[in-house]
Amino acid sequence: MQYSLFTSFLAASVVCVSANPLLTTFKNSLALDASFDPVIAAYWTGLPHHRRTPFSVSPNGKSAYVAYLDSTYSSVHVQQVDTATFATIGTPFSTAGFEAAGLVAQDDGFALLATVKASGTKDLPPDDTHIISLIRVKNGAEAWRTPLNGPGVHTEVVSMPLLIAEVSMC
Repeated sequence: MQYSLFTSFLAASVVCVSANPLLTTFKNSLALDASFDPVIAAYWTGLPHHRRTPFSVSPNGKSAYVAYLDSTYSSVHVQQVDTATFATIGTPFSTAGFEAAGLVAQDDGFALLATVKASGTKDLPPDDTHIISLIRVKNGAEAWRTPLNGPGVHTEVVSMPLLIAEVSMC
């Protein structure tokens, strides 16, 4: 089983919880602007599992970011975090989305891999299927966004299975 750096961080941050159901704020915890539900039922089993919460430190070590899906399940937020105190810095970047799938911090911002609603004017999935987009944020503002699957992406690949099927029938 593989563990990410963030998973290791979370495992190192586990605190014994008493039978008292009251929550307590602990040193080195992070106060987020939006409500966050870290444990949800898995869509494939219905059993509880931890939601993806990517964390990344920039190459120069001066910035860190954490990405999370808020409790409305419709907005992804990326919060800058102080690397020394683990306190939030500034206003989080927010975008409509359904999962924070990945995060790479850069010296001038970050790149977010997020599950978003497919948009466009043609080739939209008929069942409202979500797609994956790579979103680059520089100095707090979205610089660009590109879908990695979905409508109009890699249209030449769609015909490839048909070509392979035709060749194998010969």
